[in-house]
Amino acid sequence: MAIVGFNFMKISAERKHAPGGKIAIQPNISIKDVVPTDMALGKSKENGLVFSFEYKFTYGPAVGEIVMAGEVFYMSEAKKIKDILDSWKKDKKLGPELLSEVLGAATQRCNVEAILLSREVNLPSPIRLPNLVVKKQ
Repeated sequence: MAIVGFNFMKISAERKHAPGGKIAIQPNISIKDVVPTDMALGKSKENGLVFSFEYKFTYGPAVGEIVMAGEVFYMSEAKKIKDILDSWKKDKKLGPELLSEVLGAATQRCNVEAILLSREVNLPSPIRLPNLVVKKQ
């Protein structure tokens, strides 16, 4: 049905030494766990899931890293929740549409935070920002 919430559980940024030369930035995001939860909406409770994730940007060679962990809250009908949980328990996999939705929500929040964190520890932005080109008239 829908993503209904998001929480950061861990945010860290570390620069091991001053960046110099060519720096490779390697992003990696993964779902760590999926657990059922009841979500209160007014006086009623709805079926939901909590997707725990970790998003890491590694700056190489051995320059630093940005690590964020958090939770994405998802709500749907009972049958769909059960199907998702059964699939996760069986082989730790999610359907491509659901995976795209959950990772998309996490990526949107984490990319913004990663840009801010990189500035604080003097690392290059992990997300390529657009360049402005001014042409002479």
